[in-house]
Amino acid sequence: MATGRKGPNPWGEEPPLGSKSEQNIRDKASGTASRENKEREPRANVPLNRRRFFYGGAAVLSGLASLFGAYWLNKQKGPTAPPVITDLPDLPDRRLDLTRMRSNISILAQKDWEGRLAGSPGQTKAGEYMARLWSSWGLKPKGDGETFFQSFPVPSFSLSPVNGRMHLVAGENKGNLADNLIGMIPGRDPALRHEVVALSAHYDHLGKWDNQVYPGANDNASGVAVLLEIAKAAIQSPTRRSLAFFLFSGEEGGLIGSKYYVEHPSIPLESLIGLVNLDTVANGDKSDFIYWSSGNLPWREVMEEAARATNIRLQPQDRGMHNSDHFPFAEKGVPAISVLSGTWLEGNHTPGDTLSIINTEKLQKIAEWSWRFVYTLAESAGK
Repeated sequence: MATGRKGPNPWGEEPPLGSKSEQNIRDKASGTASRENKEREPRANVPLNRRRFFYGGAAVLSGLASLFGAYWLNKQKGPTAPPVITDLPDLPDRRLDLTRMRSNISILAQKDWEGRLAGSPGQTKAGEYMARLWSSWGLKPKGDGETFFQSFPVPSFSLSPVNGRMHLVAGENKGNLADNLIGMIPGRDPALRHEVVALSAHYDHLGKWDNQVYPGANDNASGVAVLLEIAKAAIQSPTRRSLAFFLFSGEEGGLIGSKYYVEHPSIPLESLIGLVNLDTVANGDKSDFIYWSSGNLPWREVMEEAARATNIRLQPQDRGMHNSDHFPFAEKGVPAISVLSGTWLEGNHTPGDTLSIINTEKLQKIAEWSWRFVYTLAESAGK
């Protein structure tokens, strides 16, 4: 049994992986694919090479996608205000796989991906890995050129201490690109599918500096792992409303990816009835969570009921000088929150943010809360 910084690691060094097709994708990402698996690995149904487009062309395509997306989502009149929930559905029996979530954290935080700095080869590999998972599950791509990727410019970065924590400091723009990933599961109800419930997480981190990798296991491979698990569950149980999944890059450099998205949306912002952003969710006490919000939350009771049902404490907190990817959406009028561990700052932005600080019970609880809340909001009737 492996021993972490805070004691024994109940997962061990090499956890079992998921299904065979997923295992091939995971093996390739972690560098352990056998020759046989590499030869048999199915090609993605969605083109993954988003570098085929000049950046200007990609921006045009993004604008066209937004236009036609607006037409598709608003064939019926879109909501002028978030719906009032009038009933609560039964939750489908979907097993949220803790082993698979742990495996995804391990892959994202691997040293070979060098901390997933926005615009780096490691961030690119992480994005391509997750796009292959989404493609194999059947999510609808909503990025540039019928891919999952939305490319945007990022500056060069340096790493400096700010108020006692390491932070990225933006420098010159040298033509680097990073990628958001955008996937969708269309709703099954023609009367409600133009309304969209969104789940998001950032997958970038601080990178590698002075020969030290900042793995970002909790920040934010944990949030990404939960999002991936919810997407896999949701594709098997389509909801009445549509579901959108956003994986943002550039968060650590100043919410660059989410700020870019709200100015170039491929899913119209007016169709979003709510966004839940998961950020740094799996360290500390298993039941202790906080959330940041800006503006009115018309679905607060649904959120709180999901917390009671999963036996977690979810408390509002002033974000102070901190921020996350819910904020650009809230500024545009979308009801949005970021959910974090109550002790998210412990070990944050250090090379010690590894698997050893992940609380497995907490990871399971926040996944169960996310599934219950997102499913209820997307499935419930409204008026």
